[in-house]
Amino acid sequence: MLLAEALDDPGGRARAYYVMALRYASLRAPRTAADLFGLAGEVARSIDDPVALTMALTGQAILQVSRDLQAALGLHAETLEAARRSGNRGSIEVCYLNTISAELTAGHLSAVAALLATAWDLAVVPAVAIALAAQQAWLNEALGLPVEAPSDDVGVPDEPSARSWRACHEITWHLSRGDTGRAAQVARGMKDDLLAAGGLEDDFMLMWPPAVLAAFAAGQLDGVNELLEPVLTAPPNTVSDAVAAHLLQFRGRLSATRGGDPDDTEALLGAGIEALDAYGAHGYRAQAQEEFARWLVDQYRPEDAQPLIDAARATYTDIGATGWLARLDAWDASRQPAPMS
Repeated sequence: MLLAEALDDPGGRARAYYVMALRYASLRAPRTAADLFGLAGEVARSIDDPVALTMALTGQAILQVSRDLQAALGLHAETLEAARRSGNRGSIEVCYLNTISAELTAGHLSAVAALLATAWDLAVVPAVAIALAAQQAWLNEALGLPVEAPSDDVGVPDEPSARSWRACHEITWHLSRGDTGRAAQVARGMKDDLLAAGGLEDDFMLMWPPAVLAAFAAGQLDGVNELLEPVLTAPPNTVSDAVAAHLLQFRGRLSATRGGDPDDTEALLGAGIEALDAYGAHGYRAQAQEEFARWLVDQYRPEDAQPLIDAARATYTDIGATGWLARLDAWDASRQPAPMS
């Protein structure tokens, strides 16, 4: 920064702000990092530097996506425009990847399908291709389409983020085949890589929930506890809105699975739904509503469960999650009394 000041180099100042923001983000100071990314963007806009602007906006969007989802979606659109102007293909690939992550989180499945089709045509970076494959698996699972096995055609780079994305794909594939034990094993094994990739920031809010759910699916409550521990022990001001919302839901599921106090369980499951709704993760909210409804049915409270079932069904229908809808309908039909012959 001092050199940029001495040379009156605004581009250098923008990059210095960016590097400082990365450092503060790594130190779990997201607010300071966001401010510095914002300063980097302001300087980059003032000199119309699309490369520096792409970097700054990417940093802002990564922090915002787990705090203000709508703001992040707007940032991703501006980032993609800047990346295209920069002519840097790698930046464009990463922009598509980040935009897909935000749209998936929002439950915009049709937008995800369109973005993936374009992103696959562009993908040449192995790490990006591995992440896209995991996102494609998530989309297919939501749509009720076959989930393909992870490919060995693309070598997994020796970096924690790529290994984490590969693990997410493996988890989805194993679950699609009913192998919950193997899915949970992969989920527990990815914990260190996931934390090394970006702490509780960046893609953590996207990759952590499927890992926890895999442990739940296998009935491995010790695995659930292992995966919750980094969030439970983190300073509260470093836990993003998205992660905090998921944590409420998972604590509720854990209480329900253990047969905890019904009032506590109900309060946690309800708070998780409200937090996911406030954050804007409509697909996740509907899945949380479905889980709450299943628990209420198990508590012999079908009348209380019905509004949640109806709400989840309406959301699945609205976003085109035909796979999730089929799963809900199958469960709902299975609990209905058989017709009199």
